[in-house]
Formats: sequence, structure tokens, C-alpha cells
Amino acid sequence: MDDLLWILVMVGLVAATLAYARLCDNA
Repeated sequence: MDDLLWILVMVGLVAATLAYARLCDNA
């Protein structure tokens, strides 16, 4: 389960980074 948790954390960080970059591009 720890592996799954780490995968979710990594995916969340990547998604947050992409969302933040997209918001900056739109600004």
C-alpha cells in the first residue's frame, strides 16, 4: 500500500504543477 500511496502523492504533485503552470500561462 505504501507504493500506491507514493504513486498518488507523485501524481498529485505533477497534476498540481501542471495546473499551476497553466494558470500562470493564462494570467
